Amino acid sequence: MRSTAIQISFLALCFLHTTSLAAKSPLPEGQQLPTQGIQSNSVPAPQPSPPTPLTCDCTRGRSYTSAYRHPFTPHALAMREAVRNLGIDRHRFVRVKLLDGRTLTGGILYIRDDQFELSSGIMGSETLRYSSLQTSPELDPAPAQHLLNGVKWTGTVAACVVLAPVFIIMLPLLAAGVIQD
Repeated sequence: MRSTAIQISFLALCFLHTTSLAAKSPLPEGQQLPTQGIQSNSVPAPQPSPPTPLTCDCTRGRSYTSAYRHPFTPHALAMREAVRNLGIDRHRFVRVKLLDGRTLTGGILYIRDDQFELSSGIMGSETLRYSSLQTSPELDPAPAQHLLNGVKWTGTVAACVVLAPVFIIMLPLLAAGVIQD
């Protein structure tokens, strides 16, 4: 009894799958669907309009963040490939020169189609568009940046070690109502 129900459900799924594939496949050129005995009072389907070109509409004062509104220039594509070749590694520092004259050093946190994120410090990060890069990123050992990050982490851990006993003592007193908020 169970095997019959399973076979019937399997056949039904196969039938639905093949009919959905047949509905998706277009007819060969010059062939039409048979319309014997079918009366059609419906409006013909509208013809699809040609796709609009991808351009920047900066004349209205809007800024679009989509890569589809701002097509890539050859320079931005070259910068994207250079960043992708370096890969994602927050411990391998790269130096980036921006068009506005700034130079940033940090690890690449993530790479997307239109932008990438560069770490700055131990907790911060900065999102950069490929079009804002002046030159391609280059590897940088950055010993000073590594040392500075190490000092920041050491200070953070030391502050937690010093303040942990204070919080451990204060928490029961706050919960008991001895110390008011």
